Amino acid sequence: MTYCVKRYYAKREVELRDSTNLRRKSGNKRVKKQIITLALLLIPMWLSVGCAYYNYFFNAQKHFDRAEKTRKEDASVEKNKKTATALYEKAIDSAGRMLLYYPGSKWEDDALLLIAEAYYRAGKYRSAIGKVDELFAKYPSSPFREKGELYKGLSLLRIAQADSGRVILGQLAAESTDKALVAEVYFGLAEYYFQDDRWEPAYDQYKLATEAGSPDKWLRSAAWVKMGDCLGRLERYEDAVKLYDAILSERIPRRLQFEASLQRASALRSSGGSEEALTICEKLLKDAAFVDDFPRVQLEAGLCEKALGRPEAARKRFEELLEDKKQGATSAQAQYELGLLFWEQWKDYNGAVTALKGVKGAERTAAAAPAADSLLAEVETLTRLWMRMRFIERQQSLIDSARTGLRPLLLADTIWVDSLAAPPKEKALERGRKGQLKGDPNDPIRRMVEAAMAADSLAKDSVAADSAKKTAPADTVAKSLDSLQLVAYDSLRRADRQTLFFNLAEFHLFKRRSNDSALYYFEKLLESGVTGEFWARATASRAYIARSQGDTLASDSLYQLILDSPPSDAWRNRSLTILGRDTPPPVKSQTEALTDSAEAEWRVKGDAEGARMIYLLAAETADSGDTAAARALFSAAYITRVVLDQDSLAGQLYSQVAERFPNTIYAKAAAKHAIKAKKKAPGKDVAPAEPMGDEISDKAEFEALMSEAPPVEDLEEKIYEAADVDELPHMLTLPDIVEGYLRSYYPFDAYPERLRGEVEIEVVILSNGEAPDPKVIKTTPEGYGFDEAALSVFKSIEYRPGRVKGKPVNVKIKQVLIFKKPEDQ
Repeated sequence: MTYCVKRYYAKREVELRDSTNLRRKSGNKRVKKQIITLALLLIPMWLSVGCAYYNYFFNAQKHFDRAEKTRKEDASVEKNKKTATALYEKAIDSAGRMLLYYPGSKWEDDALLLIAEAYYRAGKYRSAIGKVDELFAKYPSSPFREKGELYKGLSLLRIAQADSGRVILGQLAAESTDKALVAEVYFGLAEYYFQDDRWEPAYDQYKLATEAGSPDKWLRSAAWVKMGDCLGRLERYEDAVKLYDAILSERIPRRLQFEASLQRASALRSSGGSEEALTICEKLLKDAAFVDDFPRVQLEAGLCEKALGRPEAARKRFEELLEDKKQGATSAQAQYELGLLFWEQWKDYNGAVTALKGVKGAERTAAAAPAADSLLAEVETLTRLWMRMRFIERQQSLIDSARTGLRPLLLADTIWVDSLAAPPKEKALERGRKGQLKGDPNDPIRRMVEAAMAADSLAKDSVAADSAKKTAPADTVAKSLDSLQLVAYDSLRRADRQTLFFNLAEFHLFKRRSNDSALYYFEKLLESGVTGEFWARATASRAYIARSQGDTLASDSLYQLILDSPPSDAWRNRSLTILGRDTPPPVKSQTEALTDSAEAEWRVKGDAEGARMIYLLAAETADSGDTAAARALFSAAYITRVVLDQDSLAGQLYSQVAERFPNTIYAKAAAKHAIKAKKKAPGKDVAPAEPMGDEISDKAEFEALMSEAPPVEDLEEKIYEAADVDELPHMLTLPDIVEGYLRSYYPFDAYPERLRGEVEIEVVILSNGEAPDPKVIKTTPEGYGFDEAALSVFKSIEYRPGRVKGKPVNVKIKQVLIFKKPEDQ
């Protein structure tokens, strides 16, 4: 009993002690909770009173980190780009408020660097450079100096000051001990080269970025994947596949794994492994983690189906991709591939044109846009030529039917194509319900056929009537076919067909680079019995194709064929040159002979007076165009002024050159010298007492003009002034795009002073649309780099050539480029 009582009290004591400890612990927890709550209430108050500037910076850093995460997830997805850019803008705004409200705070240099980096990531490179310079000016010994140099160098690359940027980045890579920063230098340089389509240097820089030893796993993996992309663009597909195999065997971020798998599929397709590539695409389409990238995968799968010879399956994939009507480069590429299928596989003109016109609707600046424009022009040109050919064939069939008297065949022929003279949506001829022929009533062949049909009908009625009366057939008044007219129409249509064969052949040879198709049409042309110039050009083109294929024996035999019966001296000389034989010297014209005689009188015999007389005679009897006459008259004026010191007469002769031959290369120099001569000799009867004093410069100019001038100017080689052409060159690049170039290339030296720049450029737009040698003739203001920036912009502008009588020619024009002030951009 006593034991039991003791146990009871002992147990009760323990329970009481445990209860007390539990209450004590519970009380401690409540106190801690109250302290934490109080702290959470007091800390923001303390920050708002004593460290509010840090609050702004904290928010800026938070937005920046979220932007970086979004960018690394995938910057190729359009919505990710916009989201990241918006977050960078928020970071810039928050950090900017801290600098505005709390200047001189201890986080100021951090904020300046963060703004500079955010500007760079958002694509505002000049603003990034401005913030870096502000950081360096306020904090010369800032610990963030290397980071600032990094973003300044990378930004300089983007504003057409690549040399300065490379110097800064090269110095950073050589001197910095920060491996992460060195890796960013190489990665930034690689990105610059990659976007400039310079794949080999981009590959080298990406490789250096992977080898720099950076702790940033994402950067190393991204550089590794981009190396494979460069190999693919260099068409080293097997090396790219091996590299992607190595990448996918390592642990890298899942986003980059997806990118490597998709690019591996592309490399496999390009190297002949389309079946395996399609399997990879199907597997990627089942991964719902990357639903925003499904259009890219679907595009690659469609290309695989096309490579495997399954056009219907490829078409289905492309159309499924375009069902959502999303904009962007992927949709543009799908439209282009769809247009290719319609044109190459099914010869569907309407489908091809609709798809190709949709490329720019998806994204005007897409990489597929120039190829789509080129293919669209090809489709329209070939279709027009084929429709014309079909029309000619139908007309020829009609003529042949009329000549052989097969009139019932004419009545059954109801398939007619559009005549070039008729509206495009109306048929030239079609059969009505009662058998009447409808169409252009002025078509001579139609009128002739109707007359033949009427004659046949009258003849049949007459024979039937005479048979009923059992008498001989009566004479009919029906009009018979005009055989002479038929022969004329027949010759005309055959000539049209030969011209079309030739146009088709040259289009395939020079535009499509398809030797087999060109050869087919050249052979059809030769089979048609063509003669003269067309025959020589077709034979020479066949020889050119044979030589390009390495068959020099066939090429030489074809040129020998031309040499045996040349249509002109030019073709005989050309054939002799190709065959390596001596060409006889050309026979000189009367003007050339007189010019040579004048040269001999002046330079050999020293008889300047006699030379002048012969030059004037050559100018009056010029038989090779304005250039020869202008050359002779200019020479006479030069002798008169420089050798004979007769400035009044020289001025008159120079004026004649400028007035009579304004389109020659002598006109401008002659006008200048005519003004000099008038100033030197103002009176009509007053002869100058002494020379004009600039014989040395005149001689150099004269010799240069004599050496440059061709005896006869060819239409294709002649350079026209803007006032002398029927159609001026037209800028194909859209104004908005040109404005973007001007903003991007605004010179860095002019940025601090916020200057407006104006540059006038003179350039010759060649007949092929190229502008190879632009020259700056005026820059306002000078010395700030506007001239160099303008030339860089001009290289990105495309032109349609000017025309004379419908033919593209070389035209000299002046173009003014205006750089707006930074605040107006």
